[in-house]
Amino acid sequence: MKVLVAGGKRDLSRAAITVLIAVIFVAGIAGVSAVWKGPTASAEGTAVMADGSDDFVVSAVLGALGKLGAHSNTEAIEVWAEGVVSRNGLMQYSVMSAELGERYLEILGDDVMIEPTSASVDGWYASEIIEGESETKATLLFTVSENGESVAASAELTLTEEGDFTVISSLTVESPLYDFTGIRA
Repeated sequence: MKVLVAGGKRDLSRAAITVLIAVIFVAGIAGVSAVWKGPTASAEGTAVMADGSDDFVVSAVLGALGKLGAHSNTEAIEVWAEGVVSRNGLMQYSVMSAELGERYLEILGDDVMIEPTSASVDGWYASEIIEGESETKATLLFTVSENGESVAASAELTLTEEGDFTVISSLTVESPLYDFTGIRA
């Protein structure tokens, strides 16, 4: 069995071992108990970071584990959009091509969760999907609310096939989505 990780195929046994080691390492440092049952994982506990906060990214990582790779345009769009709504950079990254993923990791740095603000995404939908021979173009519309006011913001995605998977090979987002993607103009 193969899975898509960072735009390339990896043997599932190596990927599972790597992920399990990472989870155990993070959980051990954070004082969190991690439980792996079949294809799902869960974590419980509280981590106290150097700045005194109890925020940690284990839940973000575990939430994205089940989203590694997409087999259709619809799946890739849904995973990416839900990553935007939840400010989960790892989920967004999980459906990006290898090249786009590398650039995105440079933007994210060490954080897979994008810093919260007072703004929130109330909803999203794909307003247009144009399928071509070698790529698909999709326009997604998001409703972003902040301080009682709502604005519409769009994202333009280009989806291509990479092996057995559908990946996002390029994307642009309007400024109200910057705080949800980590992307700046």
